[in-house]
Amino acid sequence: MAQFDVYANPMVDQRSRIPYWLDLQSDHIAQLGSRVIIPLRTLSSMGPRIDGLQPLVTVGKQQLCADVPSVASFPARLLKTPHSSIAAQRHDLITALDYLISGF
Repeated sequence: MAQFDVYANPMVDQRSRIPYWLDLQSDHIAQLGSRVIIPLRTLSSMGPRIDGLQPLVTVGKQQLCADVPSVASFPARLLKTPHSSIAAQRHDLITALDYLISGF
């Protein structure tokens, strides 16, 4: 598992709204049995988006919203094969986390 890897949402009933989860946890903390994830939501499932806090990301050809305020811990064993990586969008994601924690 690697930071910024994208996984198919293992909760099939949610996939129409949240097709993917983003692994946000540092690679240096791999020994934990859980991973910190952010849901990647379809734009149609989002209400008003807070710019800077809920950045838009691209997975394949699909534009999604990284719903940073919904950050959660999830059992690592349920995250299977990564779909892709959005490490190239790291700056926007780290900035959104800073915004969530510090307010700016």
